[in-house]
Amino acid sequence: MDEQRRKLFKQNPIRHDRHGEKANTMSGSLAELLDDLNVQLVLTGFLEGEISTLTPVLDMDRTPRYVIVENVTHLAHHKVAYLLEKMAQASLLKKELCTKIVSCPKCHKASEVYDRFECPKCGSVNMSALTLPRSFKATGSIRDNEQEEFAEPDGGRSSRSICQCDNCGEIFVEPTLRFSCKSCRLEFQFRDAKLEDVFSYRLNEAASPELGSAAYLLTIKDMFEKKGFKTQVPAVLTGESGASHSFTLGGRKNGTTIVIDFVQGGRGSEIGETDVLAFYGKLIDVQPTDSVLVAIPSLGLEAERLAKASRVKYLEAINLREAAASLREFITSSQWLLH
Repeated sequence: MDEQRRKLFKQNPIRHDRHGEKANTMSGSLAELLDDLNVQLVLTGFLEGEISTLTPVLDMDRTPRYVIVENVTHLAHHKVAYLLEKMAQASLLKKELCTKIVSCPKCHKASEVYDRFECPKCGSVNMSALTLPRSFKATGSIRDNEQEEFAEPDGGRSSRSICQCDNCGEIFVEPTLRFSCKSCRLEFQFRDAKLEDVFSYRLNEAASPELGSAAYLLTIKDMFEKKGFKTQVPAVLTGESGASHSFTLGGRKNGTTIVIDFVQGGRGSEIGETDVLAFYGKLIDVQPTDSVLVAIPSLGLEAERLAKASRVKYLEAINLREAAASLREFITSSQWLLH
């Protein structure tokens, strides 16, 4: 366990009784958030040092994307943004203003807004960039305020660039910036634009005492590491087909491979056959030494039948906290190859 995590686990650890209930106090909303598997995956990335700061990447359509979180959680970009915002509201993460993006003042869409550079005289977008020697002297075709800019020294550069409108012949230093919305076809200037905040996120160090042993996936990972397994959360393993498969946790030791998948139903709904079948399909390709599927809160009747018919080991638990406790008990009491 590295120093950051050791410090975290020493600070006000959250202890569980035999039924998995917390012995110390935690707000209901925070406890509910920590029972979200995707929240645990994000926290694990931060606590393991895999993530220091989540900085968004702007797509071609100006949509902020937190790609690493999308890859880990397999959530759509808008759900990732919602997840990170919830974690920030719960003070698990700190958010900082990263940049602002322009959105349409009419339809409020940022993804449909495109820059439009125009000639300041006739409004045409048909223009060319010219590279001129440093000795170039401005003429009357360039407005007075731009002549002053041309007269300034350029720090020793041998050339400078200007623009010329191919429609009206106007020469100018910079084009006029306007925006065009493809969604509602509105054209507008910057002063009329609606600005939207884009944030970066990092772990809130002040939340460490609240977390303690509530970083459930890390407690499982540490258990495997104490047994000498090189473990990853999440883990991506390559199967015999050459395809890559993602598991919540995976570990290797002396030719032994173990994989664990947590599957969480939405709003307490049972896990269906599709999830069991997907897990079984990954097992066939990866061929691990041992494996277990952790179903939260439970497998449906048909899913249970399928798991038994496929000889898939599984555990059921009412929430993620109890699932982690049950898994720890299962690992230590079963005849797994960890012993």
